Amino acid sequence: MSRVNMICELCKYTHRIRLLPIFFTLLWNCWNSRNIFIFNGKEDDARGVWERAKNLSQDFRIHNLVYMPVIPAASIRKTWIKPPKGFIKINFVAALSNTMMGFGVIARDEDGFAIGGSGGYKDCSLQAEWAEMVAFKESVKVAIRLKMSNILFESDCANLVNKINNRGKDFTILGSHIKVVCTQLDNFESVNVVWSHRSSNTVTDFICNLAIQNKCNRCFGMNYVEDIHQRVVFDAIN
Repeated sequence: MSRVNMICELCKYTHRIRLLPIFFTLLWNCWNSRNIFIFNGKEDDARGVWERAKNLSQDFRIHNLVYMPVIPAASIRKTWIKPPKGFIKINFVAALSNTMMGFGVIARDEDGFAIGGSGGYKDCSLQAEWAEMVAFKESVKVAIRLKMSNILFESDCANLVNKINNRGKDFTILGSHIKVVCTQLDNFESVNVVWSHRSSNTVTDFICNLAIQNKCNRCFGMNYVEDIHQRVVFDAIN
């Protein structure tokens, strides 16, 4: 009991000077060193115990979510990024609303200007991945209509992107449908399907929601509504 009382007394002071985590880290390492001695017949010296406690305390400070991080998180650019020179980037997205699904597709060149796209809806209830697959199918139609050689497809649905890129190993029903759609990709010289942050799809989100609200299906070239134009310009200059 005397040791417990001593620890409790120390806690009163260590708490005031914010050393309580360090104290318990050191205490735990001493206890761990004693266990190693009992079971393995070997005990670390005082410096070894201190170094281990110091490293553990440093790791705790780095990964503790209560306080400000010691190592700041790497900043991620959460905006639409222009495609490489010579490529057309096609973003596609799907959304579900009650018993309807909508899709939005936008194709942009290396300067960020929209050169085509489509939006539409279907009166059907689908799972999210199937809806994204429908949007991908529509984006392939846009790519074929534009008759470009190098295409970069971009989606914020990581699972669909993985299924497309690993379609040779996917034997699910959805995987079979994806394979059928991907046979049309042979018409292009270079095709890549990559994941992007959701913030890259502000234009397609708008097209998708517009199609659901108005219950319309529409394909467009370089002539599109002003609301889409404003969002395209915003992505191009940011």
